[in-house]
Amino acid sequence: MDGGDPDTDLVAYSSCFHEGEKLQNAGFHEKAIEMYGKAIEAITGPDGLMMVSEGRHCLTARSKCHLLLGNSKEALADAEASLEEDPEFIKGIFAKAEALYHKGEFEFALVFYHRGNMLRKEHEGFKVGITKCVEAIENSIGGPAGVKLKATGDLSLFYQGSDLSVLEKKTKAKTAKKSRGQKIKAPPKASDKTVKQLLGELYDDKMYLESLMNDKSFVTTAKSQDDDDEGAEPDLQTTVSNGLDYLEGRSQFWRQQRPIYARVNARKAIAPNYNATSNKRDQKRAAADINRVKQRLEAVESALEEGMFERAVMLAGNLLSLTTDLQSISRRERLSLYALVYHALGDAQLELGILDEAEDSHLNDLKNSEEIGDVVGAARARAFLGKTYARMGEFTKAINVWQERGPTENNEENAWLYHDLGRCFCEIGDYEQALDYGLLALDASRKSGHLRWTLYACLLIGQCKVQNRDYDGASGMYKEALECAKELGDTAAQLELEQVQSKINSSTLDLENLEIEKGETYEEEGSNEEDGQTEETTTNEQNEESTEEQSEEQTEGTTEEAMEGATQEATEDQTPQENQ
Repeated sequence: MDGGDPDTDLVAYSSCFHEGEKLQNAGFHEKAIEMYGKAIEAITGPDGLMMVSEGRHCLTARSKCHLLLGNSKEALADAEASLEEDPEFIKGIFAKAEALYHKGEFEFALVFYHRGNMLRKEHEGFKVGITKCVEAIENSIGGPAGVKLKATGDLSLFYQGSDLSVLEKKTKAKTAKKSRGQKIKAPPKASDKTVKQLLGELYDDKMYLESLMNDKSFVTTAKSQDDDDEGAEPDLQTTVSNGLDYLEGRSQFWRQQRPIYARVNARKAIAPNYNATSNKRDQKRAAADINRVKQRLEAVESALEEGMFERAVMLAGNLLSLTTDLQSISRRERLSLYALVYHALGDAQLELGILDEAEDSHLNDLKNSEEIGDVVGAARARAFLGKTYARMGEFTKAINVWQERGPTENNEENAWLYHDLGRCFCEIGDYEQALDYGLLALDASRKSGHLRWTLYACLLIGQCKVQNRDYDGASGMYKEALECAKELGDTAAQLELEQVQSKINSSTLDLENLEIEKGETYEEEGSNEEDGQTEETTTNEQNEESTEEQSEEQTEGTTEEAMEGATQEATEDQTPQENQ
């Protein structure tokens, strides 16, 4: 550009190039081609040459967009332009090979695939290109095994070693004489059955577009009103015609690339040897990639065990990106790895208190596990998802998730599940349901022989019985809990439980004394005259009822407060051993 600032030109190039990449990734290939063109103009001098070599990357990107739109000629022109400065530019060689292949020139495409493979052996695209070119050539003209040469006829020139140029001239002269005055025949048009097999699902689109073109009313109304306006959008008739031309070009290409007879033979034949070799190599590579992901997953789990939760979040995020980039593993294996990584990520986020992100991670764990039918993974995801909801205060959601998970054959895990369900019902004030789940948790913990869960279950049942004013039953539960605490050597729990037990006993005695005094008062009132004592009796009853309610409320408050102090810290971080 004359008088232009080089820095400004490079900035414009970089801006347009990256904008083109975004449009290309979003599927807007025509707009991407336009932005790539502006980027190339920004670094093109007055002599028509690019001032910097970075433009070749833009040319190869635009070549790919042309291929995706079916414009193989334009794609080939951009690919060749990218090779003018450096004939060994890998992206340019690959782009030219792809353009030649889509143009139907399989032999020339094979040459450039081989050339690129010699320069960059680790590039998988060249290996795949060689394979598909060989297959296309064999499908078109047959393999070398099907050609058998016979030593018959006049071979004098061959044995005498005559000048082949003379023979070529004679052959060309004969061919020209025969073809003189004859019209060149167009290639035979493929039948509808053949086109249907070649296009597959696109055949319905072709039939629809043809029906539009045959509709006279559509063709008449679809014409643009501003034919003279160069900036106007193309009319519908032109768009439909372009679509039909594209489908016709694709069917011709696929007919040349893989004829119908080759498709039939491929279905009947056994897989070729090179496919078996490729499968073995792919399987080894997939196994290596899976092991690499699992090794990094162990690093995430180690960070969780050491309490380095922020590091665990960072490692798990990087591991998700790595798993996404792996192309050798199957979809099922990828989803299985996703589930494990999301589980570790959600666990770390839960410990850091990032509850919304933890919820998303455990939901992704559940989604991937269910998609591949992993029952154990789905149960694990629901366990931690319910724990996240409970930490968020969404106790109803936690209950629904845990109930959907359901019990397992592991009694220790069932003890955890029933206990946490009962705790959630306590939080929403449904003490009857909480008591039922507490009893189930106690039964499961006794069967598993796990004293810690027996202690938690007894505390839960005791709290529910206090709320239901069954102080005798609560006292029995706290006694059993105290015995478990002694066996476990949990001194803090013992002290708390002894305080709770003493408060329950004193509260029960106060209530019994209240009942005795209440009975004596009624007997004394019965000997008085009804007319003189009615008002006084009513006042005494109200005072006694008020005293009894205050005593019961005080009992419930002190018992519940002490019981929660004994259990809250102990049960906060408990999860089933299998899920850990």
